[in-house]
Amino acid sequence: MVYDRKPITDHFRKIDRDRVLGVMQVEGNDRHYFFALGRVGEGAVQAAQTTAGSL
Repeated sequence: MVYDRKPITDHFRKIDRDRVLGVMQVEGNDRHYFFALGRVGEGAVQAAQTTAGSL
């Protein structure tokens, strides 16, 4: 994924059905930022929407 007007590139690799590993590179920075993303269950999304609606 490449962001418009930002010198950031993300690369993703599938770990399994519910998770991906990501690494973010910022242009001009030698560091790499690693992260994992997991699928959120449908019930968790509904709970989050309910909580957000009560704010």
